[in-house]
Amino acid sequence: MKKLYVLVALAMLAFTVNAKNAFLLLESSISNLPEEMSQTELGDIAENPEQNAANWYKAQFVDKSLGVFISTSEISSALANGISCIWVNIDRQGLADIKDAGISDGVIADLKAYVEAGGNLFLTKQACKIAHRIDRIYDPSWGSDGYSVGGDIWSINPQVGLWWTLAESRRDNSEHPIYADIDTIQVYSATMTDGEPATPYGTFPLVGMVPRCDRNIAWLDYFRKDPENPTQALSADDAVARGIETHYANDNPLRLPDFEEDWNVTVIGIWGHVQDFCGGVIVEMHPDEDFNGTVFAIGASAYQWGSSNDYIGNIKKMTKNALGYLTAPETAVENVELDANVQGIYNIFGQKVETMQAGQIYIVNGKKVLR
Repeated sequence: MKKLYVLVALAMLAFTVNAKNAFLLLESSISNLPEEMSQTELGDIAENPEQNAANWYKAQFVDKSLGVFISTSEISSALANGISCIWVNIDRQGLADIKDAGISDGVIADLKAYVEAGGNLFLTKQACKIAHRIDRIYDPSWGSDGYSVGGDIWSINPQVGLWWTLAESRRDNSEHPIYADIDTIQVYSATMTDGEPATPYGTFPLVGMVPRCDRNIAWLDYFRKDPENPTQALSADDAVARGIETHYANDNPLRLPDFEEDWNVTVIGIWGHVQDFCGGVIVEMHPDEDFNGTVFAIGASAYQWGSSNDYIGNIKKMTKNALGYLTAPETAVENVELDANVQGIYNIFGQKVETMQAGQIYIVNGKKVLR
C-alpha cells in the first residue's frame, strides 16, 4: 500500500508548477554562530556544520532559483507561496533544547499547521526533535558527545533486520530515492541466525576517520503507540495492564512492523554496523488522517556537514536526493506515468480528497484535471 501511494504521489507531483523547497533560517542566525574548535590528534579543527549546510543550499538551490531561505515568521505562509518542503537543520554542540536554537512554541505551532495542511518537513540532526514537538511521533533519543577521531567509517545500513533469515522480516531500502548515486562500502559482515556463513553487505559511508561529532538523534526503542493517547508512546506499565507488548528485543521480527504500523512510518536506514532491527536514524513519517504532509528525519551522527568530512560528497548527494524526493520537481519524476486504474480524487501532494477547490490541479481517476 505504501509503495502504491508513493507512485501515485510522484505521478501527481510531476504536474506541480514552480514547486520549491526552503531552508529555514533560525532566529539565532546561523551566520553568527561561532565556529567549534576541537583539539584532536589531527590538530585544531574549526567546524560550523549549520553554516556549511546553509552555504551549500544557497549555491545549489537559492542561487539557481530552485529554493529559498525563509525566516520563522514566514512558515505560516510557506505553503500558500508554493513551498512544498521546508528543511530544518540544527547541529550544535552543547545544545540542551531546540528552543535554544530558535524553535519556540510559536514556531512549532506554525510547523505543525504546515504539515497538517500538506507541507513536507525535512529534519536533520537535532531538528529531528521537531517531529515529536508537533505530535507526529514520540520523543527520539538525544545524544551529544563532542568531537573525537575514530578508527572506523560511520555509515548508514539500508538493510533493516539483515541477519534475520525470515525474508518477510528483512527489508532492503537501498533503492530508496535518497540513496541514489551514493557509493557503498563493504566493511561489515552479517552472521545469519540459522548458522549460514557471514556475508558482506553494503552500507552508505557518510563520514570517515576524521574529527567528527557524535550527535545522534534516533528512535532507538521502537515503542508502540498508546491507543488512548495517540501522540505518545505506550508506557511499560500500561502495556502490562492491557496485555500489549510494548518493547521487543532488537532481534525480534515483530519489532519493526509493529513500530511502523503503529506510527505509520518506515525506517529507511539504521547505523552501518547494526544488523538487527535497532536504531531508526533515517525515518520517513507518512501522511495520515491528521498530517497531510510527510516528515522525513535524518538524525545519524554520520550526517555531518563538517569541512573536515572526507565523505562530504555523499552528505551532499543524500541531502539533494531527500529535497528532491520531498519537493518532487518535474525533473525527478518525468518518467512516471499516471495509473488510470487508481480511482478517486487526489491533490498534488498525493492525498485523497472528497471535493475539489477552484484553481487547483487534481488527479481524477488517473487523469490530470484543473478545477
